[in-house]
Amino acid sequence: MSSQAEFRDEFVPQSVHLTQKDNFNPDGSHNMDKSIWGRFNQCYVASAVSTMTQNANFLTSEGKIDPQKRWFMDEFAYNNLLNGAILERAKNGEINVKEGFNEEPSKVRFLWLRHADLMSLMFGDYSKKKYHYRFYSYSEKDLINTTKLGLQTLFSVKIREIYGSGDGHIVSSCGLRYNEKGEVIGIFIQDPAGSLFEKNSYRNDLFTGEKVYWSLSQLRRITKTGCHIMKLEERKNG
Repeated sequence: MSSQAEFRDEFVPQSVHLTQKDNFNPDGSHNMDKSIWGRFNQCYVASAVSTMTQNANFLTSEGKIDPQKRWFMDEFAYNNLLNGAILERAKNGEINVKEGFNEEPSKVRFLWLRHADLMSLMFGDYSKKKYHYRFYSYSEKDLINTTKLGLQTLFSVKIREIYGSGDGHIVSSCGLRYNEKGEVIGIFIQDPAGSLFEKNSYRNDLFTGEKVYWSLSQLRRITKTGCHIMKLEERKNG
């Protein structure tokens, strides 16, 4: 009998990985230029677009959405729509234009609300309003359960302890690892900024972020407090 622990990996179908390399700041400057905004701020765009793309294609293949052409949302279009929503609120005097990217709790809630609205608008159009997105306080159980359903799932983590700077970051789940007892022992994620726990990878080699494995202990280390999860849900009648 082998002494090496046995495990089984399962991935969601048609998982999508996008990086932050082609995203832009609200003022039009390139996302890699941190001189004004001071940090990457478009991880949400890459993760939201990749998540919606996988969700749409998977549900279509499952017959839960009427078959259409293979669906793929453009990151730049999503970014423009998001910035338009933020700028519209700013024009009406409801918020400051940078508020959507501020890390204060009340501002973070604003950003998640805007993304939930925008993702629901876009996905609702594709699914004939059958599905929408709602965000909740992070739950490991919810993350595992939605991933088990075959859905790439968007959630936030806190990276400062590992990376040394920054704070919130947005990634999406794409698979699970089980031990010989059938228990989940880790998760695979699509990270638009690289591999967080791999030295010299993060924000340097963004493509190493595809199907990155995190043990549950690593996952729990960066989801202690203040994190959220975006769940795709079927609309209730009425």
